[in-house]
Parts: sequence; C-alpha cells; structure tokens
Amino acid sequence: MRSSTGAVPDWDVPTDRSNLVIRALELAGRTAHVEVRKRIPPGAGLGGGSADAAAVLRWANRVTAAQTAGAATTGAGPRPHPLAIVTPQQAAVLGADVPFCLVGGRARVTGVGEIVEPLGFRHQSFVLWTPPIEADTATVYRKWDELGGPSGDTNDLEPAALAAYPELAAWRDELAARTGRVPQLAGSGATWFIPEPVNANAVLPTIHGIPAVRACAITTAEIEPATNTEAQPQNPPLRGT
Repeated sequence: MRSSTGAVPDWDVPTDRSNLVIRALELAGRTAHVEVRKRIPPGAGLGGGSADAAAVLRWANRVTAAQTAGAATTGAGPRPHPLAIVTPQQAAVLGADVPFCLVGGRARVTGVGEIVEPLGFRHQSFVLWTPPIEADTATVYRKWDELGGPSGDTNDLEPAALAAYPELAAWRDELAARTGRVPQLAGSGATWFIPEPVNANAVLPTIHGIPAVRACAITTAEIEPATNTEAQPQNPPLRGT
C-alpha cells in the first residue's frame, strides 16, 4: 500500500495492519495495490479511515459479484474457494463506522454499527471546523466509560471528548462566537460542525484564515446505496485480485 497526503505531508498514514485498508483487504480475501490519498484529517471524527476501508470492500464486492456472474454465464462453475460478498455485519469487525460507509447514503445505524437501515435522501449543508487536535477514538470511549456513560445534547460522546481533550471547548466557543450558532461535535471529535440551515457563503468568510484550522462547507449528494450483491467503489478502482 502507498499513502499520499497531498498538501498536508505531516499526517502520519500507517502502511501496516493498523491501517484499516490492509485489514479490509484481508477481510475480503483479496490483494491489491492501493494508494490512499488522504484528504480527511485523522482524529477528526469524520470517519476517514472507515471510508477508506469501505471503499476497498466496495471494490472487492464489485469484483466478486462480477466474477460470480461471469462464471455463471460461461458455465465455468464456481472457483475452488469462492470469495463471498462482505456484508455490513461482517464489516463491523473493522470498526463501528465501516458498515455505514459500506452501505452509503443516509441511514439509521443501530447495534454496534452493523445494523444499517437506509433512509430517504435529504438535502443538507454543513460547515465543518477542524482544529489542530487529533482526537483518539479509543481514548474518548475510555473516558466515556470512566464518566459512567454520560449523555450529550446531540452526541453522547461530546462530554467524554471534552473531558479527554479540554482544549476542544475553546475551539467550540471560538466558532460559536464567530458564527452566532451552537456547534456540534462530529463523532468522537475533534471536528465541530454547524448543521443546517446554514448559509455557507456567509459563514465561511468569518472563520477562514485562522492558522492550523481547516474549515469547509459540504452539501449532501444523492447516491444509490450499495447493496450486498453489487457494491460500487466511491474511490477510483483498485488494482488487484
């Protein structure tokens, strides 16, 4: 596997089994040359690593489906050790966010992440504000356990993230002061976001230009959720078997 972080060379992208891409290939039973072009900051609570793993699984599932269909068409019969489609339930061993990323679209997720119920498309816009803090997911979950499982207004991990990384509060308050809106924490952090309704063109100029902070606006796009039998890769096709 080869990693690339584009204009942010200080991001540490591992190329061993600590990278979910490697473990996704192992789960799918495939080998491939993979180049990870990192654009989502690590430790941001935005599911960047989970999305990378899901992209690999989508590719592997697409190849498996094509090979199965090809064997049926030619009458060649199944392979000696046929590979199976990786389901969201199986993908959960890689992480709680991976099944959702594998299915795609908008969904309600329950269980430990393995139960993904697709929902109808909803057009939404958000402004993301990622401070120079890399929040470790495991650390936040441990803190959540230590605190007795507290609840947040919209995100139950927010109190634990603030306890584990107190400096997050200053960035939240800065964003609130600049926008007049109440920010919410993405996942286990460290990204704060402003949900809709929001006029990104009006908000972004007020928060751009702060050193070390990444700010951007995103808008949801309608896609066809992947099925268990025909998953489509969101990244460029990988090369492998």
